[in-house]
Amino acid sequence: MSDPRARAPFCQSEALFSTYPFLALDDLSGLPEQDVQFLELNGCFHLPLRPIQEEFVHQYFLYIHPCYPLMDEGEFWSMYLDRDRRRGREKTMSLLLLQAMLFASSAFVSPAVLKNAGYSGVKVARGIFYRRAKLLFDFGVESDPFTKAQAALLLTFQFSAAEPHAGSLWLSTGIQNAIVAQTHTFQAPGSSTALKRRNKRLWWSLYWRDRVLTLGLRKPLQITPSSFNVQLDLLTQDDMIDEAHHSFVYDPKTKRHLTDILTFQCRLGILLTEVLALTYGPSSFDPTYSLDHFEATLSQMRTARARLARWKEDAEAAFYVFLGDGHTHRSLTLFSSLIYIYAYAAQIALGNHEALIIERMQKGVTLLDDSALRSIGEELSHATTETTRLVRLIVKQGLTQHLPISVIAYIAFPLMLSSLDDKISSDDAQTESDRDLKEQRT
Repeated sequence: MSDPRARAPFCQSEALFSTYPFLALDDLSGLPEQDVQFLELNGCFHLPLRPIQEEFVHQYFLYIHPCYPLMDEGEFWSMYLDRDRRRGREKTMSLLLLQAMLFASSAFVSPAVLKNAGYSGVKVARGIFYRRAKLLFDFGVESDPFTKAQAALLLTFQFSAAEPHAGSLWLSTGIQNAIVAQTHTFQAPGSSTALKRRNKRLWWSLYWRDRVLTLGLRKPLQITPSSFNVQLDLLTQDDMIDEAHHSFVYDPKTKRHLTDILTFQCRLGILLTEVLALTYGPSSFDPTYSLDHFEATLSQMRTARARLARWKEDAEAAFYVFLGDGHTHRSLTLFSSLIYIYAYAAQIALGNHEALIIERMQKGVTLLDDSALRSIGEELSHATTETTRLVRLIVKQGLTQHLPISVIAYIAFPLMLSSLDDKISSDDAQTESDRDLKEQRT
């Protein structure tokens, strides 16, 4: 078999992966010659030059890693900066995983950097890195299930008209590989602390991604309470302690605050399990609801709403300083706002579903008085108002370019209602003004 490193074409803004000692492709030798050539032709063995590559990596740890800590940041930098080799250790990472990281982070790299690197825009860069990572995955250049689960999770950030369900499919692939790697058993006794933390971080990342995708796409959960224990140990400072002083993008204090937000994210993920099972589960729109089932479902929804309210109270006490006058790191404002947006999106989904089943069950018979629907309406109004306020805060802080692309799924409805309210208020004010003017003339 020919050596792909010698045959792959170079360009000014890219280099072969073999120029980076920390990268490995251990399973490449098992591929047929024509597969290797195909991967070569599609640039799968190429990476941006180091200065450009570092910009991608920095954006990854700034804006993806805080929510999805699927690897140890300190270990990554040790490999990336060749510290392990200088210390006599030969740790490497998969080219597949790095290509997936470049894809996921490309949405946060500035257009100027992308243009200088030879990519005409964000969409083009995302398309290039997604195709490379996907081909490496599909052609089996990586056999380790843990690494494949990491890469698949990052590829869930693919959204396009051509592949509308790509995110869900990659998530399913990631979960399957994580199960093969036994990451879901991180709470079982007998594992070393390092292995437990490694598995715990990846499983929680998949767990949270499942909730986010379900909330945005309105599909059933893939990691369900009936299949896996949802009373998981939360990610805490103890799990992230090795990173606090080994980050190249955040200072130790900010890293600790980000971990606090991550812990609240885990708590919200557990609450979303119940909310999403009620709103988008297999029986959420069962037309054969009996009265007993109806009352039991309403009771479950009220319990879920109460738990969400308690979570928000706790989060407000912890996050208020991050949502204030801008004297904290901007990323703390970004991620605390984002987690609130998810919580309000869940509240809106729950309220809409509750109102729907009440209306459906009350056809021809009054089961509840109007106060129940009014209460739901007030909660929906509050959730949409707060979401709009958070979006305005993000805009004011100049953080909109750092939001995930999928955030539109959670803010579109509140922003639309807010816009309609503003339009109606403006029309009402104009009508009142015209009426006053007419009265003055008469």
